[in-house]
Amino acid sequence: MSSKKNQVKNAWEETHELLQESMKKEIATMREILGNMREEEQSLLVKDSRYVDLLMEKRDELVTYLGKLRLERVAFMEKLSFLFADQTNEDTSPMTDIQKCETLLLCDQITALAEKIHLQNRSNFFLSQHLSSQPIPLKEEKKKKKLFLQTEEES
Repeated sequence: MSSKKNQVKNAWEETHELLQESMKKEIATMREILGNMREEEQSLLVKDSRYVDLLMEKRDELVTYLGKLRLERVAFMEKLSFLFADQTNEDTSPMTDIQKCETLLLCDQITALAEKIHLQNRSNFFLSQHLSSQPIPLKEEKKKKKLFLQTEEES
């Protein structure tokens, strides 16, 4: 019986380490996505649509990778849940306080980055909508008025 408990404990520890590594990759990818979105914001401000398109292509790849990491995280969590399905008592959990702390910090980082990404996405969306609906800049507007006045005077 003790041997089986050790096997379960070892499997749990290995799976937990894999979960944390996956979460760290997820955080790194989310940071890269957020950086990409901030670059998009700058490109929108200078109206560099070519660079925005390149950023969108790169972000598409990152989001696809992030999706795979999230599926991996869910699989690790399900495995952990399965390993200790009937052991709900904290005394039987092989997770140390340090491991609990590390995992919670990783969860907090993922949550915070998700919120930042959401806010940046909204900001970029509204910025792109605002810039696409802006009137013609003043210099071009004056030229058009001059042309209009000249054609009226000529008639």
